[in-house]
Amino acid sequence: MSYEPKKLKEALENGCPVFYFYSTEEYLLQSHAQKALSVLEKEDPDMTRIDGPTPDVEEILLAAGTVSFFSTRRVVFLPLLRPTTYAEEDFKLLCDALSTAENAVFVITSLFEEKQKKAKRVTKFIELCGKLGFAAELTRPSQSELVKELQRRLKELGYYSNSIDGSFGGKTEDAVKAFQKRNGLTPDGSVGRDTHSHMHGLEGG
Repeated sequence: MSYEPKKLKEALENGCPVFYFYSTEEYLLQSHAQKALSVLEKEDPDMTRIDGPTPDVEEILLAAGTVSFFSTRRVVFLPLLRPTTYAEEDFKLLCDALSTAENAVFVITSLFEEKQKKAKRVTKFIELCGKLGFAAELTRPSQSELVKELQRRLKELGYYSNSIDGSFGGKTEDAVKAFQKRNGLTPDGSVGRDTHSHMHGLEGG
């Protein structure tokens, strides 16, 4: 199941109980999980994070069953979970916990090597999460996709008015330079770390 931003947005708006992101790239997992958590933390600012590739199922059940102080769903974050390392019975309990939790929303990430994605237990877990809520594979974007994302952001901020075509031409470069100049950055038209951080830390203008 490939990632679609529109579907993630819809899932967040519709009270989806499970968000599962899996990838071969850890930085993609971190950024997308954070996107979901930044929205969900409005429901539960005291999110429960349980680290480890095989967090104890009883601890997960306890976190999921705890009533939020804010009378909303409890948010449970399980980063870098590995379904394949659970004992068979514990894996079944984990799946049952996700299926039956009524007062919790889970955000789960898994880092896989390419061949691991085809393991029987992995495919079963992906199917379960997709059935319960939202599951998506995150892949490294192409150069064209990165430029399209840049153009969309520049348009949102009011610096770019041309088509979103994925081509880094003169109009896109001029828009980047205008953004950099207004925000006290070196106006070289190159989107480095500082420019990217400034661009995604602003809501407009």
